[in-house]
Amino acid sequence: VVWVGEQHGTEQMPAFLTDLACIAGMRRRPVVVALERGADEQADWDHFLASDGSPKAVAGLTRAPAWSLAHDGRTSQAILAMAEGLRRLKQTGRIADVRLIDRWTPTPEDPHGAHRDRVMANAVLDIVRATPDVLVLVYSGNIHAMKRKPAGFPAAMSDPAASYLPAAETLSVNLVGAKGDIWNCRQNG
Repeated sequence: VVWVGEQHGTEQMPAFLTDLACIAGMRRRPVVVALERGADEQADWDHFLASDGSPKAVAGLTRAPAWSLAHDGRTSQAILAMAEGLRRLKQTGRIADVRLIDRWTPTPEDPHGAHRDRVMANAVLDIVRATPDVLVLVYSGNIHAMKRKPAGFPAAMSDPAASYLPAAETLSVNLVGAKGDIWNCRQNG
């Protein structure tokens, strides 16, 4: 597993993931790209990945509520460009699939997502178990990609998703930018 953590809202980071998937697809092993997106969007992504990439196909992909409600960079033009790149890679056989791994839903016992990272990790492990010799490229926010909770983070914060994976079989990559702009909505505005 190569878990790539990004700062949501850049143009360059989604493009990096597409390039990484392309390069990984040159190897003789199946590559599955796993995205921090709601599992309820999986059918829309599957249809898009099998499509011709037309405006109608893009409209089908972006019809899920997350595309109009989320303002954290995961609904940007750069993410659409990444989706198009992944569509082409899948159709040419460079990658085997794209799976959406954010399966957590609020429950009375877990209304704020205390188990969200564990659920994401289990989704990645499900991919590994289902496909022998698979290389899973996970793309999520950078905190989910950490192998351990950073010092100074709140004790109540759950352990990051990548920390639940076998350490020796997981490479965590934190993408950072030296300068530039990001498109996302933060608590302070």
